[in-house]
Amino acid sequence: MMKGFILAAGFGSRMRPYTDYLPKPLFPFFGVPILDLAFWQIRNALPSIELGCNAHHLHEKIKAHLASSSRTFYQDTYLSIESPQILGTGGAFFPIREWRQGADLLVYNGDIISDLNFRAMKHHFTTQNLDACLAVLPRAASSDRSIFVTDNNVITISKDPPAHRHDAVAYSFACAHIMSSNFIATFLEKEPVFDVMNAYNNAISAGARIGIYEHNGYWHDLGTFARAIDAHCDALHRDPVFFQHSGLDALLRQCGYDYVVDRDTNKKQNVFYKTAKLKELYQKTLISEDAVLLSCPSYFRAKTISRALVIPSPNGTPRGDCPENLRNDIYW
Repeated sequence: MMKGFILAAGFGSRMRPYTDYLPKPLFPFFGVPILDLAFWQIRNALPSIELGCNAHHLHEKIKAHLASSSRTFYQDTYLSIESPQILGTGGAFFPIREWRQGADLLVYNGDIISDLNFRAMKHHFTTQNLDACLAVLPRAASSDRSIFVTDNNVITISKDPPAHRHDAVAYSFACAHIMSSNFIATFLEKEPVFDVMNAYNNAISAGARIGIYEHNGYWHDLGTFARAIDAHCDALHRDPVFFQHSGLDALLRQCGYDYVVDRDTNKKQNVFYKTAKLKELYQKTLISEDAVLLSCPSYFRAKTISRALVIPSPNGTPRGDCPENLRNDIYW
């Protein structure tokens, strides 16, 4: 048996002041909350899986979102509220042991946008008889620890390559992993571990078999505004089928948006309009090509981006930086 768990408890400190009012997992990607996309991807790949998530910073807004959403994939979602202290990527699993009920666990970070194939990842984990499996990107980490691998087995997770293994290949963590029930019970529930990567190194030292699932598709960490811009631009340069694979198509249509993705031959990229009406407005030159990513705030005035990402306020002008308007004024 396997359950899915999404980590949504972070502070989002690199995206302040917005995360003072809205938790990062509820920030929109092309108008869809990141958390919705994460749940959709796992549920779409593994329809029968039971899902849960944690929350800490502004946890009442995560709870309200889960309760008020009409999304069928949120039905019966287990919510672990970490209060008064955040428990980290390793400590998050101790409070959910009763809900887990001895199941293996598929874990996914709540600030990631990707087209990871969770069905294939689960198959790999199961058929290879692994204690745990880390989704990885085929490049060394630029600032954090890399995952060093030989013969498809993880031998260490560190900033520096292992001195005794010159054949080790470095990968980056794709912020998704599967852990067996025995792995969790042995390395995460017996003693408190704040950082899950420390638990992985402990497990490697104890002889556990940690494998990898290499992902070569779309993947972005939306941890900063700059990365959010990159994520949108990358999506617009891909085949429009990305909107189906990522869940954007299904979720936008559930919200009633008749979105359009057109090819802009001059810019050699796709252009996203949230509604056909917006496409018509742009063609009438009523939307500026150099509009900023966020329609209301002053924090981003130096940044410009494709018109594809911009949806103006109802009256066509910014509405200011008022927190109560925040949800409607972030138009990614």
